[in-house]
Amino acid sequence: MSNFLLKIDQLTKTFKYFEFGPIDVRVEPGTITALIGSNGSGKSTFFRLVMQLFQPDSGHILYFNGELDSNDSRIKQDMGYAGGDLYQAFGQLSIRELANLVRYWYENWDEQKYQELVDRYQINQKEKYTNSSTGTKKKIAFIFALAHHPQLLLLDEPFSGVDFVSSRKMQTELVDFMENPNHAIILATHQQEEIKALCDYIWLLDKGKMIGIYEKDQILESWAYLSLNKMPESLRKHPHVIQMDSHPNRIITDSLAAIEPDLEQLGIEVTHYQRLELDEILTALLERA
Repeated sequence: MSNFLLKIDQLTKTFKYFEFGPIDVRVEPGTITALIGSNGSGKSTFFRLVMQLFQPDSGHILYFNGELDSNDSRIKQDMGYAGGDLYQAFGQLSIRELANLVRYWYENWDEQKYQELVDRYQINQKEKYTNSSTGTKKKIAFIFALAHHPQLLLLDEPFSGVDFVSSRKMQTELVDFMENPNHAIILATHQQEEIKALCDYIWLLDKGKMIGIYEKDQILESWAYLSLNKMPESLRKHPHVIQMDSHPNRIITDSLAAIEPDLEQLGIEVTHYQRLELDEILTALLERA
């Protein structure tokens, strides 16, 4: 069996108006996974459960090939998390004072790495955390998550509210992080370009349920618009026809390879085809849920 950094089995958490799970997923080293879902789908709940900020009602989380379970305090040493406003309670501290506090949480804190990142993102360490902009707070959380050399990086909307130049620097930082084959990233983002540029896998979360796990390149290759010379009504029942539009004769398929021989057998000619953009595919998948 292949190695894993995170393995989740039948994880559930119930709130007053929201049920999360059951969730079954695993993260292997060398991979970047995009966690996709609408607002309120459970993305932040997922991260908080993995980071032990919430306790699950049932199910199991195993970390790092099962060497550590959810009761082991060493877990957070090997995970970096940037999400929400983690440091709001320390708002009256300067950023330098906050870093001095955070560094004592991590055995592997690298002060040189921290200083390099602070300089790269032009962080004013004398500024009080509470006075920092949303984008600056995002960058600070990102820096803290990287400065202790984690194996598994959990990022909840890390680019939201961050200026374009810093966002590109952060993406480059993630590429550099993944040069170590033992590392992995789970990234929640709504931004298609970041998913296309960075991610290997896509998890789709809807109303607290994991509705699909996809290999990004595979769905980009498989989904397509097909214009047809004729379109019999029987096509609606084909398992790989997602949408039909009679003006013009056009369908959306989620498996080009599977539907082409069936169309040929029916004597239907494909007059034009076009790949779907990733956001079109994800929208269709979420609407179908």
